Amino acid sequence: MRKAKSVAQLVAEHNKVEKAALYTLEVMVKRILKSRQTGARSFVMATGGWSFYDKDGDPMDDDKRAFKAVVNLMDQVGYYMTGFMGNTLRVDLIEGDTLLVRTDW
Repeated sequence: MRKAKSVAQLVAEHNKVEKAALYTLEVMVKRILKSRQTGARSFVMATGGWSFYDKDGDPMDDDKRAFKAVVNLMDQVGYYMTGFMGNTLRVDLIEGDTLLVRTDW
């Protein structure tokens, strides 16, 4: 018979998965912003929500084909990890291909 995992083990596993999901999200967002195909100039996730923003700072609809992978990731991770979108992530395309990534503001 298998021994049940301790709470500490479960929390450690949860944290590892959450960290991997955040890394994957950041990579996806950087690729989208650098591509310049969507008009998106920044991405913000905080307090349970997320959005891409255009050059004027206006939120963009997430139905663009280029955003599909991010939408799918957020749906899947958000379903299993309800607090995931409470993490803070902001990525801004500053100049050329220069990106500014902030996780605490």
